[in-house]
Amino acid sequence: MSDFKSFPAHNKSGDTMFQYKYFALFSLVIIIVSWIGLPDLDQNTKLLSAAAILIIQALFIVMYSRKDTREILKKRIKSHHRDKPIEDYFCLALEYRNSGKYQNVFDNNFDVNFHYEFFAKLKKRFGKKHVHKWDRNQIIICIGFTVPDMSIHDKQREQLFVTREVRKYFRDLLETMPIDNKHYIKLTIGTAAQGAKREITHVLDLIELAQYTKLMAYEENISCKIADETIRSMKSDVDEFVTTMEESFILDEFNPFFQPIIDLGSNRIAGCESFVRWQKNSYRIIEAWKFKDIANEKNLIKNIDLRVINKTFRFIWKLRTESLIPDNFMIYINLSAHTLKEIHISQLTELTKTYGLTPELVEFDIKDVSLTDPSVIKYVSEIRKAGFKVAVDAFNTDTFALKSFLHNDFDSIKIDKSVLGKEKIEDREFLFYKSIVRIAHAMKLKKILRGVENKTHLEFARKLKVDYVQGYYFTHPLDEQKFAEYIRKYKDGIYV
Repeated sequence: MSDFKSFPAHNKSGDTMFQYKYFALFSLVIIIVSWIGLPDLDQNTKLLSAAAILIIQALFIVMYSRKDTREILKKRIKSHHRDKPIEDYFCLALEYRNSGKYQNVFDNNFDVNFHYEFFAKLKKRFGKKHVHKWDRNQIIICIGFTVPDMSIHDKQREQLFVTREVRKYFRDLLETMPIDNKHYIKLTIGTAAQGAKREITHVLDLIELAQYTKLMAYEENISCKIADETIRSMKSDVDEFVTTMEESFILDEFNPFFQPIIDLGSNRIAGCESFVRWQKNSYRIIEAWKFKDIANEKNLIKNIDLRVINKTFRFIWKLRTESLIPDNFMIYINLSAHTLKEIHISQLTELTKTYGLTPELVEFDIKDVSLTDPSVIKYVSEIRKAGFKVAVDAFNTDTFALKSFLHNDFDSIKIDKSVLGKEKIEDREFLFYKSIVRIAHAMKLKKILRGVENKTHLEFARKLKVDYVQGYYFTHPLDEQKFAEYIRKYKDGIYV
């Protein structure tokens, strides 16, 4: 493989930019020398010669940038590892970010200078053929394990050792840089090697897995992460989702699954929540959080939501015609923030008319963090004017958006008990949740505790005096057939 100087990896990299500058300066010197050294040339000839040199320079840059592409880099990496067993190698995906708001503005040369020095240091340590510039602030390292046929445990230990070594290089170099607020510069590393299933066939797959692992580390706000079998499986799913999602939408594989809402006063099933599931077959059912980001990128999430709402209303109509549910049976539906901004309320009202439902029996779950968005706030106001109900989904994440309480009118609050322990609930936790229930009571909201997983959680809900509960203690979300069976079985109430 060519070394870095003869083959830079990306046209945005710092040293590539330097080469463009040097060539531009060289062209300018030629123009000046030709004008001064050839005084007999007329003005037009001088202008034409200058223009020709500038055109040649532009063509050089265009040709150079075409050559300097990531695809060419991938081919060279693949060629270098063609005859080498992939199980003897591992890859590190490095990315550093400046988390400060203003430093990128006031010190434009920092990224170029730092990246150039850091890249050079890594090449010196691991070898020119093993370190690749992937982007302006991204580096890929592909190196072999010290001993062939190592156990998976030993491979993870070596990956961790190299990751720590790279982090030390980064910190040591950062200390030498003449900048303030060095703590804003963050390095994130994802590391990957062949797994027990041996699904990776070539080095580019290994690089992609390392990149995916790095993104997971960034989302979890940790400095480094090593790919395990869980991450490999998730990456495999993502690859499949990207290639098959549009086809699956055409094949109508997105369906609602239902979880009962239990009235604590009567122990009867008062309603259900509808969840989107990707039902690839009877054995493989994929939850929405695993594919929603990809669906958003492919602009499919609104259509998926609408299709699932349609199927939900149709199923509820069927249950009513079979006298399995009362007329006041509530339907709770999760809507993504993207769908909220795209869907027309008239589409929802038409669907309720089609299946003989009243909007008052349909309640849309909206996450509290989404309810701080002005466009979502406006939509909530309009959807309530159309007769639909709105529930705020609180504590579904590690934070709680108090603005959602202050700037919205809604009908219910769904309190997630995710911060509670499974077996024992402390007095402090009870007082916190009790205060939320009191606020909801004062605002005349229905109170639903979700995530009830055991008897302890159920007793906690009774002690809080919430109106409704739902969770795996009663059942996990069920498809239409199994939910209908569940309704038949517990039509007269659930005794727990």
